[in-house]
Amino acid sequence: MQGTVVARNRDSDTGQYIQAYSDSDLLDYLDTEGPTGTQAVADRFGYKQPTAYRRLRQLEQDGKVESEKVGNALLWSVVDEVSIDK
Repeated sequence: MQGTVVARNRDSDTGQYIQAYSDSDLLDYLDTEGPTGTQAVADRFGYKQPTAYRRLRQLEQDGKVESEKVGNALLWSVVDEVSIDK
């Protein structure tokens, strides 16, 4: 399901974009795939690279994922203690 195109819906009250994928969706993907680069996450969820990076960085700040720099890339993986809500 690579290259998924996501319709960008806006909240009718605030005008802000509504996230098409939950944090659990991203965590499930990382848990299944193992250490994954930012661009691979962007491709899978139909995000631009900066959007994928911001989502992953927020998950890292929340203690749900960790990153490891390998060459010029960051590889993201789920922190062992995280419980993924389904």
